[in-house]
Formats: sequence, structure tokens, C-alpha cells
Amino acid sequence: MAPEQPHLPNAKHPDPAPREAERELWQSRYSSKAAIHVWLAALLFLGLAIYLAFKHLEGGTMRVIVLVIAFVPLALVAWSVVLTKASTHYRLTSQRLFVTKGILSRTISEVELVRIDDVAVRHNLVQRVYGVGDVLLTTTDKADSEIEIHGIDNPVAVKEMIRENVQKLRARVLRMESV
Repeated sequence: MAPEQPHLPNAKHPDPAPREAERELWQSRYSSKAAIHVWLAALLFLGLAIYLAFKHLEGGTMRVIVLVIAFVPLALVAWSVVLTKASTHYRLTSQRLFVTKGILSRTISEVELVRIDDVAVRHNLVQRVYGVGDVLLTTTDKADSEIEIHGIDNPVAVKEMIRENVQKLRARVLRMESV
């Protein structure tokens, strides 16, 4: 009697649950609109400094110093937004979520969608008006038990897209286990 061969998928023995081809569903970067509340605070500070410089300060040198200092928060906000936008990229496929961070050195985190336990959205009032926010994920992954998709457009739609694909994958896994 010949030794039993391991089961390999072929024309005679089709795979009972063929794996769906992975396809890209969504990709995005940090949205500048996510920092709108910080932009507004920096502009308010700048406006206040301009008012104080021209209303209450005598002498050109003091006014110039106050105005230069007033532009610092605005420049820091702009630098932070540009840096975050350039260094963060999100990509969702039908089976995985990829989070890429970094400019010179890069870290690419990946989590299988079946490992996602909970999906939530967080946005403040101003972000909600502009349609941006964060998607928060709780996973069973040991390396990335909590993942934040930070500052994206239309976070509620992204959350639903993730939830629907998690449910599809889990249903397929349950079908495979019952075979």
C-alpha cells in the first residue's frame, strides 16, 4: 500500500473555500482639515497679538517683536500638519489594514481584518463640521492591540467599510470551519 499523500488543491480536489483575491478598498493620508481647531486657535492668537501690538504698544521695535512671536504658533501648526501628512499613509484591503509612518525611516504595520474586535470613531465638534476624525480599532494582534487611523476624511464611512469586511471575513472563516 502506498503512503498517503498530503491533500494539495488541484482539478481533482478543488479547495472547499477558495480564498478571495485581496483587493484595495481605500487609501488615505492625514487630512489637513483634521487640525482645523488648532489652526483656528493659532489664528485667534495671531489676531489677538496684532490687536495688542497696534492698540496698546508704542514703538516699532516692540510691535515687530510681538508680531514675530505671534506668528510662531501658526508656523508650528503648519509644520506639524505638513510633516504628519507627508509621513502617514493608510491603506485598507479586503483582508488587511496597513499603516505606514515615517519619512526617512519608515514603519509599516499590518493587521489582518479578522483580528479586529472593535471599531469606533472619534471627532470633536469642529472636526465633525468638516467631516474629519479618527477611527479607533481594538485588535487581538499582540504588536498592535490598539490602532488609530488619525485625521482622515469621512471616518464614519471608513469605520463601516472596515466593519463590513471584518464581518465578511469572519463569516467565511466560520463556513470553512463548519466544512
